[in-house]
Amino acid sequence: MNLFSHSGNHHQSHILAKLMIAGLVLMTAYILTSKFYYLAFVPSLGVVAALLLARYPQLGVYALVFLIPFGAFRKFAVAGIEVNISWLIAGPLFILVMARHLLNKTTISAKAIPLWPWLGLFFLVNVISTWLSPYPQSAMHDMKLWLASFFYIALLVMLLTPKDFKTVLPNVLIFSVCLSSLLGNLGFFFNLSLFSRTQTSGAFARNLGGAIDANNMSLMVIACLPLVVYRFIYAKSLWLKWLYLLVLANSVLAVGTTYSRGGFLIFMLAIVLMLVEFHRYLKVRHIGFALLGLSLGLTVFVTLMPSSFWERQSSLGDWQDSSLARRSSYLFVAADAFMARPVFGSGPDSFYHIFAQTHFARLSKEDGRRLGRYAHNTYIEILVGMGALGLLIFLIILAKAMLSFSRAKRHFVEAGLNEQACFIGSCRLFLLLVLIYLAIFSESHHKFMLLGLVMSQLAMQYWQQVSAELLSQQSLQGETVNDG
Repeated sequence: MNLFSHSGNHHQSHILAKLMIAGLVLMTAYILTSKFYYLAFVPSLGVVAALLLARYPQLGVYALVFLIPFGAFRKFAVAGIEVNISWLIAGPLFILVMARHLLNKTTISAKAIPLWPWLGLFFLVNVISTWLSPYPQSAMHDMKLWLASFFYIALLVMLLTPKDFKTVLPNVLIFSVCLSSLLGNLGFFFNLSLFSRTQTSGAFARNLGGAIDANNMSLMVIACLPLVVYRFIYAKSLWLKWLYLLVLANSVLAVGTTYSRGGFLIFMLAIVLMLVEFHRYLKVRHIGFALLGLSLGLTVFVTLMPSSFWERQSSLGDWQDSSLARRSSYLFVAADAFMARPVFGSGPDSFYHIFAQTHFARLSKEDGRRLGRYAHNTYIEILVGMGALGLLIFLIILAKAMLSFSRAKRHFVEAGLNEQACFIGSCRLFLLLVLIYLAIFSESHHKFMLLGLVMSQLAMQYWQQVSAELLSQQSLQGETVNDG
């Protein structure tokens, strides 16, 4: 009976494989006969990718994280249809994971992170705010982005293990941001328009790297600095220490070549915060390396940066500067909008449309319509869009994430595991720097923020795993002593 059953399953698998091959051949042949013949490799590539993800689903997550600093290259058009590489990876990956879960009849107990109830409550307020919004089209679009954000969080939570969190994830983050910023630095100094953008005034160019926006590039570089410093402190060899010093030098240069004034201030704050965070882990030889690297970095930075950079930074205190004056107007608009709809707000992504209706708005030179602007502050965007209730829940989510990091770090410190405590501290500072930067940057669902929330939950799971291993070792030692 069992033999018959096994034979039947084998026969069904054989038929299924033949059907898949036939379908692949037919699809490839069809594309070859169309005007998009140059895309005939896509079906075969898709099958290979699907088989690879089915065997190693974590690769899909790493690819999603790696693509974050390359927002300018994640999308492309085929036959007038916009294709997002991230969704090409995330969609099939989610289906594969759920299919594996259903086939194996396994539970997803580890996926019930403490943040889910609060994220669900936040989304409920988002739905209500969208329903009541006077700007339904943009509110609905932003609500879909939040739904995609929760889908993104779920995918990371389902596939990233505590071991991945500790070993592979930092490597992916550091390498992807370093590569993107390096390309931006090369674009800045060698006038490569693919990775840099010249201002409309022509006064200077800005490092974009693989990102769409220079400020976003600056945010990602600064957020990853604590991870690089942690890796530098605990590097196992001399050449690795030099490698991370080079990464730091590239990062400092990238912050400068983005020409972000706010980014430069946050970079200076990041240095102070890192000195506070890592001072107990630094040894004398680390300080020597750090001072050498800092001296070399500052020398190269001052030498390479053009005068336009220093002129731009000096305008930080000049409130006659049009950009700074405009940002002050956002506060007045936000205050009026909040007072008009204080509880549920005017709908997600509504600030842009509200600003367009004020006397601060500029007129388009092409058609004369009033132009909106974003608040350059994520918290103001949420306050205006989802009201005090939405902002309160959002801040609670962020506070709980930071608290999870702090608890995990405290446990490691109390256990005498300094290297793990240093790592958790670097992750906490990663998220903190993202949250600080969001005070001058409008991106309510920034993927680094979403990733930081997931990392905060993995931090506690990592501690639970390590503590279980410690208890197991102590138990074995106790049994050995008793046997003796």
